[in-house]
Amino acid sequence: IPPSSPSSIPSIALAIIAVLGAARLSFARLKFSAKNGRRSRDRRPASLASPLYETYDFLILGGGSAGFNAARVAVSLGLRTAIVDGARDLGGLCILRGCMPSKTLLYMAEVLHLAQKGTTFGLKIPSARADMKAIHARKKKIIGEFAAYREQALAAGQFDLIRAHARFLDPHTVELSDGRRLSAQHILIGTGSKISVPPVP
Repeated sequence: IPPSSPSSIPSIALAIIAVLGAARLSFARLKFSAKNGRRSRDRRPASLASPLYETYDFLILGGGSAGFNAARVAVSLGLRTAIVDGARDLGGLCILRGCMPSKTLLYMAEVLHLAQKGTTFGLKIPSARADMKAIHARKKKIIGEFAAYREQALAAGQFDLIRAHARFLDPHTVELSDGRRLSAQHILIGTGSKISVPPVP
């Protein structure tokens, strides 16, 4: 993980714990099925046997923190796995617009507050004030570092990364925005959320 403010690390740890805890039962069932030979590498109907149709054991819609960590666990269980993500920028809501930006700003505000209270700790700090341009630049830098790290991990080859949008055709089949179809016994929806701006006067 690239260097960042200390307060950003716990947020990632909590996200990973939440994802793994929520998915534990489903993965246990998948592992049981794999050990007992009930997986099928190719469940495609004969009428769809073409390069435009692909079958996976586990398919994930969304390559954010939830989808990425779910894929890692699925691969460790020997499941053929793919992530579908058609967003312009990879990384997910947490890295790009949620956890990382907010925690970075909160940490910088805390540092400023402590610097302004330096005399309380026996420190002589002549002046401490915010430089908003510098703060914004540091925030963008940290987001870029985390996003680059996540993008490299997604493209490392442990699982397939498919850059497209998807819509469900049935409970086990999705159609991609490029016309291809994917099927899987288990599909995880990890498409994130939309920012809601409260009606502040």
